[in-house]
Amino acid sequence: MIESGLIDLANGLADEIEKNEKKAVEEEVHDAVKRTCEEYEKNAKKAGWSCAHPTKEMVDHPSHYQGKRFEVIDIIEDYELNFNKGNALKYLLRAGNKDDYVQDLQKAIWYLNREIETYNSNKGL
Repeated sequence: MIESGLIDLANGLADEIEKNEKKAVEEEVHDAVKRTCEEYEKNAKKAGWSCAHPTKEMVDHPSHYQGKRFEVIDIIEDYELNFNKGNALKYLLRAGNKDDYVQDLQKAIWYLNREIETYNSNKGL
């Protein structure tokens, strides 16, 4: 009886030690992740980046694609624009509302040039 009680006690202590070790490891990992995230956010902030997790608004109806009455995608779909023309319009309409104004205009030009190249190469067929 005593021997069986000691075995049960030993097993119980072993289980408790294992739980405590597991909890300690989980806390250590959590702390490491938290430190990493804090460091990333600090560096991202210095670089002018946003660390916020995307919101539904940023995925479903981003404000930088909203006009006063129309959303960019609605115009693209209504006019049945292809990829290049749609992207050119997208960058024109969002210019300065998300990224750098000039960079957005340069992207629009890039897509327009690509569309012109595609058109000219297909015209020769």
